[in-house]
Amino acid sequence: MRYLAELMDSVAKRTFLNGSFLKYPMLIGDDVYIKDTGIKGRVVDETKNTLLMNVGGKLVRAMKKGKRFVIYSKYGKEVRVRGDEINMRPWEYAI
Repeated sequence: MRYLAELMDSVAKRTFLNGSFLKYPMLIGDDVYIKDTGIKGRVVDETKNTLLMNVGGKLVRAMKKGKRFVIYSKYGKEVRVRGDEINMRPWEYAI
């Protein structure tokens, strides 16, 4: 458990440097707009290949690969990213 807490603290510290992203933080809790499909919702779970989003009270699973996303982070940042860049386990791209 201690290692996990240290890992999460490390992620929080590396998320921003001078107001910009170093790498993408984990997306759970962020609002995401999928440009290719027009779907916007809040991420409730994330796997290697998919995002599970709450869209108007319904759960929608979206593939990451091949999609274009706009991420509205809980820290007030808006980031545009290709799904291929984050098509991995959340802890692999967040550190």
